[in-house]
Amino acid sequence: MIIKQRISGMVGTNSYYVNYNDKGYLIDAPDGIGKWTRELKVEGYPLSHILLTHGHFDHVMGLEEVLSVYPEATIYLSSEDASLVEEGNKEILRSFGIPLSLYSIPSPFIYNDYSSSIGPFRVIKTPGHTKGGVCLYIEDENILFSGDTLFEEGEGRTDLGGDWKELVESLRNLSLLPEKTTVFPGHGGKTDIKREKMRLGF
Repeated sequence: MIIKQRISGMVGTNSYYVNYNDKGYLIDAPDGIGKWTRELKVEGYPLSHILLTHGHFDHVMGLEEVLSVYPEATIYLSSEDASLVEEGNKEILRSFGIPLSLYSIPSPFIYNDYSSSIGPFRVIKTPGHTKGGVCLYIEDENILFSGDTLFEEGEGRTDLGGDWKELVESLRNLSLLPEKTTVFPGHGGKTDIKREKMRLGF
């Protein structure tokens, strides 16, 4: 297995490229990711799946850039966050004073809803930061891609369409994973379940 990470976009969003059994998966697509995906293409890395942990603007604004390099890649997103991608993000951008001209997504926006698993990943529904947030867990490797649900020394905000009670329950569910599980979050550095479980008091 190969894991590559890149930080890009206006708010420093992590995206991850995972190659597992010669199949390529991109986790989240922030704006500015195009240069990296072109590099991956030149290096001969395949990419067939774009896995979105949730629908906030800073995780989806690079989708067109990715598809321009890997046009056959399929987007996966929880259906609960589709309206966020299509319309809700515009209001969030307005509230931050970010020009809507910077917001662009594939049109039509075509995606597949998640099932319980995809490739090597077990899909764990983690509402709270957004209604349709998910984490992606590779059990064989004890690796979790946590999106904006869980960070190193922190957790996702809930004032942009989230719910604190749901987030707490999602964090509690993640705390049941093996303590040695390495966590790759949507922002910041990596951590592990043991460290965050102790911090949260679960």
